[in-house]
Amino acid sequence: MGLLQIDAIHHANFSGTVLDVIVDGRWNFPDCLLPRMNYLLVSVVMPVSPLPDTLVWPHSPDGKLSAKQAMLFLKPVAPLLPWADMIWRSCIPPFHSFIFWRLYLGKMPTDENLRAWGCVVVFVCSFCLKTDESSVHLFLHCPFAVELWIWICGRLNCTFDLSSVTTLLSCIHVPCSSQVSDTFVDVVVYTLHIIWISRNSLQFYMDVVSQHAAKVRLHAFVAMSGNLSVGHCLQTDVLLIGSLFVFAHHRRIKDIIVVHWKALPLHG
Repeated sequence: MGLLQIDAIHHANFSGTVLDVIVDGRWNFPDCLLPRMNYLLVSVVMPVSPLPDTLVWPHSPDGKLSAKQAMLFLKPVAPLLPWADMIWRSCIPPFHSFIFWRLYLGKMPTDENLRAWGCVVVFVCSFCLKTDESSVHLFLHCPFAVELWIWICGRLNCTFDLSSVTTLLSCIHVPCSSQVSDTFVDVVVYTLHIIWISRNSLQFYMDVVSQHAAKVRLHAFVAMSGNLSVGHCLQTDVLLIGSLFVFAHHRRIKDIIVVHWKALPLHG
């Protein structure tokens, strides 16, 4: 009724069905309604034979309203995030990947978020004491974090894009072997973890974590997960992952088939 601009006080008087306004396969609306109905009737396909009126749910393929269809309408499925499958890996403990997940969604309890949630806190970086503590500054731009990223870049002979959290995983070369991919994800996840626990140690316990201690712990975490990886690598990847004390997992060769090649005769 709203589309036809009919006053709500008259809605109770309209009790007819669609079948009542179809005569001989044509629409039979009152003349007063035709000017308002023309633009709607153009898109309606007339049935070949009379059909009973029924309720149709336009959001389902068969027109039936099920509990599942109602739930999807009220709470649509969230789009798949391209990085989700990358950080949740069997070789990385979930509580480590959880830090990356919260950081990506902007839910880390840094000073900027705590103040936005109504907490009164000191708004300064615990490491450098020079600027406000935000998630981007703490994990990407703080001198403590930058030195850690530069060190791990030197070990892997790569470059991390520290412009934002979303670009951290862009360092993974595509295509690459599965164990190398696991190792790069390990490095990103554990570096964020080391920065966070170092910040908490300093802020809550006044325990200063040195760069050397942070690098040793990072090295141990990456080596642990890299060796637990179920992926495989190529012979050319041994030097790369070996720099982090990760043992290479080569594919096992089941059978070796000897192939002899014989040159074709020059004539005939």
